[in-house]
Amino acid sequence: MSDFIKPKSAFVSDAEYIQTLVNTTLRKDLHDNEEICANCHGTGLTVIDNRYGLSDDPDKKTGVFPYTHQSFSFCRHCFHGVVRRCEYCGEILPKGYLKHNCQQQKEVDKIESDAKALDVYEQAKKLTVDEYEAQYPGNMVYYEGSFFSDVNELLDSLWGEYDGKFENMPDYCYGTVRETIRLDADNILTYVEENAECEDLEFDSQGYEELKSFLEEWNNKYERDYFYDDETIVVLIPEGFKVEAYSEHLIAEFRAAGVCDDKNS
Repeated sequence: MSDFIKPKSAFVSDAEYIQTLVNTTLRKDLHDNEEICANCHGTGLTVIDNRYGLSDDPDKKTGVFPYTHQSFSFCRHCFHGVVRRCEYCGEILPKGYLKHNCQQQKEVDKIESDAKALDVYEQAKKLTVDEYEAQYPGNMVYYEGSFFSDVNELLDSLWGEYDGKFENMPDYCYGTVRETIRLDADNILTYVEENAECEDLEFDSQGYEELKSFLEEWNNKYERDYFYDDETIVVLIPEGFKVEAYSEHLIAEFRAAGVCDDKNS
């Protein structure tokens, strides 16, 4: 015979405490775009069922949780009983959002983004493609979240995005900062000496020279260059680059269609 004992239901009904809560008037200092949450009526609370089952319950059924610990929890629609409305379209913002995804908000964001981009552009150093490549040899260029080996690769990648219309391609992109990742003997030994649990650890000069020689050879094989966008440098893209990219793509399309070949291109 099973020794299982079903849980006993207990109902929380402290009339005096509940009456105190009910009779409490909550103060809400609302801004222009804030209002009381209609779901929790400004309390910021809701009742949830914390369902559970017992493994030794003789009446248990797979996927069925017959018991519950009901409790108060925070309202999933608001913070502290207050919701916000979009100042442009008037819709209530989802909990946790500071901006709405409406068209009006997108237009405002676009204006602000364009103004910021213009300010960054006006303060940046302007370089031609040749000047940039001479001052920063081997550096990539940056445009709208992507890096390119040079301006030609940038224009080539935008061919499909701009439907082959070179006049719609960008007039400029940004430069980059190069960082070379190398291993350094001084930094490695200093780190080991400072973080070792044993006291007075110190490597002799011969060990230092051997590690330095090994790392020099290792760096020559495996060092890597990484690039970061630098919005203080603007690389101007002249019309000639756009026309050249446009022409190369047209020729490639004609060749693919059999209109021309290498001899008569």
